[in-house]
Amino acid sequence: MPRLDIALTTKVSARNSKLMMTKQTSLTMLDGIRKQDADQWNRFVQLFGPIVYEWCRRNGISEYDSADIVQEVFQVVSEKILEFRREQPGDSFHGWLYGITRFKCLDYFRARGKQVVATGGTTAMRQIHETPDLEFHDFPAAEIDSMRMCLFRRALELIKTEFESKTWQAFWKITIEEAHTTDVSEELGMTPGAIHNAKYKVLRRLRSEFEGIIPFPDDKK
Repeated sequence: MPRLDIALTTKVSARNSKLMMTKQTSLTMLDGIRKQDADQWNRFVQLFGPIVYEWCRRNGISEYDSADIVQEVFQVVSEKILEFRREQPGDSFHGWLYGITRFKCLDYFRARGKQVVATGGTTAMRQIHETPDLEFHDFPAAEIDSMRMCLFRRALELIKTEFESKTWQAFWKITIEEAHTTDVSEELGMTPGAIHNAKYKVLRRLRSEFEGIIPFPDDKK
């Protein structure tokens, strides 16, 4: 599994960017990480690294420790990905990943508590009171919806360079901005049929790689 950079940068190197512009993956991301495909692992880290990091930070974990936990989470994914199944209604990959992150954060809090107790004295007692409760705080439904959309948009950024500018603009305006077809047609000089074809092409490409690993806006939550 590729090492996640401690700064959690989401930029792709120039070399990898050119490679992905000229070669569309023949694997879904889920199949790719199951087969330990290096390109798909890199894209997986770009897609999910920032959101796992955010889950950690929102639970009061430092930047440095959060970066370490993200790496630990991805290590577990690498080891357990073949065990991932959607067996119950509502099961999802991002939910599975969230569960791994929750477990690792709780491990962090347990370990931190033991280290504090071992130091002893007044300082240790103060640190104990400053240590977050042994609890991973879940997020309100509105924030979960926002995270789903964040994943969707991040996945879109990974395929954006594969499309002509006008195709992408048509897709973005009608799908993300929810603009009216007539307005987009006038602005871009495209027929309604061409606009809907652009939307179809981008969504088909998106699903070909990310089906089963990210939530789509039209999926049941």
